[in-house]
Amino acid sequence: VLRYREGVRSFLGSPGTGDVRWVEPSGAGGSPVFRMVRVGVGEILREALFQRVGAVVLTSATLTVGGSFDYLRRSLGVLDEAEELVVESPFRWEEQMEVFIFSKAPGPGSSSYFDELSQLLEGIIVREGGGVLCLFTATSLMRAVGARLRRRVPQLSWYIQGEDSREVLQREFSLDPQGVLLGVASFWEGIDLPGDALKALVVVKLPFRSPDEPVTKAICRFLADQGMNPFTDYSLPDAVILFKQGVGRLIRTEEDRGRVYILDPRVVSRGYGRFFMQALPPKVKILDGEEVL
Repeated sequence: VLRYREGVRSFLGSPGTGDVRWVEPSGAGGSPVFRMVRVGVGEILREALFQRVGAVVLTSATLTVGGSFDYLRRSLGVLDEAEELVVESPFRWEEQMEVFIFSKAPGPGSSSYFDELSQLLEGIIVREGGGVLCLFTATSLMRAVGARLRRRVPQLSWYIQGEDSREVLQREFSLDPQGVLLGVASFWEGIDLPGDALKALVVVKLPFRSPDEPVTKAICRFLADQGMNPFTDYSLPDAVILFKQGVGRLIRTEEDRGRVYILDPRVVSRGYGRFFMQALPPKVKILDGEEVL
């Protein structure tokens, strides 16, 4: 009880610099969830970790944006003297992966976006015949597209996030050669589907976070107050890293083969699209998607 009391007291107290707080309603008559997040953690990590520990190793396949560690250094407060190293991948990208870019696909703001996107996805999924992971950025769009495609392509098995736990969906999909898995958020990272379980991955939309999310809004305000550009200093590098993580779901071993379909035309029509193109594996085959459907 004391722990909960202290949590509520802290939530209702005077906010610290960079704090963001919000309340989320819970379903099925449960209690609301109170959330509090510190936006700028760089100074805290610098003082509590990097300046106190003799050696810290930060390692991941998705630490750079445009070949630079600047975003990571700034957001985590990494010391200036920290050394950097980029290690070449053991994968033979030119043999293992093909990337199809749909430069004429409907843009997210198009009035016919839902219908055209559904038709495009149907063509890709029927062409692949299963073993397809489709990554969305909005739950409502994912559910609406999933409902339509489930009716139109009943010969395949459909696994849609929210209909069961992530673990169950991942396990059942991995055992079903005719499975199609639709996911948002956590499905962009942290799932492993090596071998024949995953043959194709579809990036429905570049993964920019919603500007209306409390944390995103607070981070953008925090950066603007520091004289920085919220888009170039946060939204863009954050989306590029998430994009790299999503594409990285496809090739997990040196024996894997597969295709990536990118349905957001902004990857080639906007100037910032080059950062997403640079995030693709080196030497990978990049092809015109419109020519295959």
